[in-house]
Amino acid sequence: MLTFTGVHITQDFGAPTIRDIAVQSMRLFRFSGGGEVLWPIGMHMMLVADLAQDGYVHPGLEVHALLHDAAEVVVADVPRPMKTAEARALEDRVQTRIFAMLGVPEMTPELKAAVKDADFKAALAEGACGIAGRGFLETQTGYSDDVHAKAVLAEYLNRFKVADALDPDGRWPELYERRLRNALREAQHSTVSYSPENEVPTPEALASPEADR
Repeated sequence: MLTFTGVHITQDFGAPTIRDIAVQSMRLFRFSGGGEVLWPIGMHMMLVADLAQDGYVHPGLEVHALLHDAAEVVVADVPRPMKTAEARALEDRVQTRIFAMLGVPEMTPELKAAVKDADFKAALAEGACGIAGRGFLETQTGYSDDVHAKAVLAEYLNRFKVADALDPDGRWPELYERRLRNALREAQHSTVSYSPENEVPTPEALASPEADR
């Protein structure tokens, strides 16, 4: 496949750029678009990043939360009941290549648990707000209403317009891109080890909407 910026990716090589992830993740919708509200993967990743940082502090947490579904811009968001072991393995390989391209270490068990917990909270909040198909919450064993997660999601929904997500230069792809670059920079200058050759752009470059496009 060819990405938005023209990167060639196959099952065996290649990874999307930051710009590719920002643009394409805003054009993939959660729950296969089965809800009354269209909600992109990119918005979901920002929601997860917000929720993950509520009760757990780690210099690489925001980066991993913002990238946790990044491979889906290549392999698509396959609903869990439809995702085969082979498809899951391919997604993991692409995710690993994304981390390597950006110089991001693989997640520790603690980070993985924190992101997974935030991902679950986000999914339930999305289901409660009409983003999932009808009856979604009834399929979730032990569901309990998370007022905080729903409030964070509601803040986004009050400002969200699909057109602003679909436009490559729209509000939401740009916000996601800037937020990821900031998170990468902050993590890079923390105790987390990042590869020098993958150093993220300077603040001046970050300020330019043309950076890495």
